Amino acid sequence: MDSADTRDAVVARLERSRAELRALLEPGEAGAAPGDNAVSGTFPRSRTMRLLTSKRGAGTVAAVGVGLLLSRPAMALRFAKIIPLGAVLRMLIFRLFTASGAKT
Repeated sequence: MDSADTRDAVVARLERSRAELRALLEPGEAGAAPGDNAVSGTFPRSRTMRLLTSKRGAGTVAAVGVGLLLSRPAMALRFAKIIPLGAVLRMLIFRLFTASGAKT
């Protein structure tokens, strides 16, 4: 094998790996992760945010909030450092405003 053949083999392997990465990383493509039925361009795209913005997710967030209120303060503070409270609060405020806007 001379250097041209070796180079062609490396380039072909590189193109295959790039195509595999594109199939994994681009949303809405045939190579998307199993169970990920998000359509490209829809909001929210992540499964976590879709869960949190659903009615079932709101119940889960409420249950976690009540659990934090009933737990020991030290444990609640440790848990509060783990979860992204800013994102959760923004989501709750957004749901509050959209729910009150839909009723009026």
